[in-house]
Amino acid sequence: MPNPPAKEDTWAFQKIGTAFPPNPVKCLGQQNMYVALWYKHGKPIHGRSWNNGGVVECSFPYKNAELRTAQQLEGNIQVLQYTGDHNTQGFWYEWIKYKERFEKTEARQLLRCGDSFPILWKDRPQVQTYLTLEEVRKTNGTEAIEKNQKSELI
Repeated sequence: MPNPPAKEDTWAFQKIGTAFPPNPVKCLGQQNMYVALWYKHGKPIHGRSWNNGGVVECSFPYKNAELRTAQQLEGNIQVLQYTGDHNTQGFWYEWIKYKERFEKTEARQLLRCGDSFPILWKDRPQVQTYLTLEEVRKTNGTEAIEKNQKSELI
């Protein structure tokens, strides 16, 4: 029996400090870290959220800063949710290596919002960040990421 057509991604709109939403999408290999989205002047920025005693906390990279407070983030964030399975949703989420992002493009799509998509840098203090498709185009298929005018290797 074939899978149903893929449904849209589901995002829970949350204020920092409110009840943590059910069924968040976990970051690969992390105990309490989930995919989050925030908008700054209409521009989507991916970050991370976590459950702190039942309430939402989060962190988003913006320019050269890490934004975490309700005052800094001014409003709602969104936490990615997944309820059901591929039989009901028509898709599933799978973390892949950055260098594999151009492989199997006929069978999978990158999770993104506008030009932003989440990445997980496992060996960095700031564990989750985002790239824009413009930055990905600059890498031309290599593993170097051009960010803030310096190269960082994954």
